[in-house]
Amino acid sequence: MKIRPITGYNCYRAYQVYRDILLASYIFWNANKVYLSDEEAKPESYKDFLMRFEKSTDEEKKDIIKLGADTFNLSLEEVCFLVGLVEDANGVPYSKANINNLQPQEIINIIIAVCLEISKVTVFF
Repeated sequence: MKIRPITGYNCYRAYQVYRDILLASYIFWNANKVYLSDEEAKPESYKDFLMRFEKSTDEEKKDIIKLGADTFNLSLEEVCFLVGLVEDANGVPYSKANINNLQPQEIINIIIAVCLEISKVTVFF
């Protein structure tokens, strides 16, 4: 899997989808804190969640992204913004035309890889 450069309008839209996936992870994480002890159940602000995410290892980030991708119901258009940043083995970018040939796990793996790559881009500095 080769990820194309993170530039252009579609990358901006992919960034927005990435942030929606992080928001879904945040909501899911805080919603499930009701099952934890009182100290652990203290709600985490979204800002604190994002700061914790930024400090996480790539493996930890993958788990957080996977949680959001599994929780959030992405539209076909949103999935295409993410998978469109990846080329198949023949160097052809994925699109609506060839995404239907992928298994669900392949789509999730692409989403995680692209979101991880997007997480390395500085948007606000």
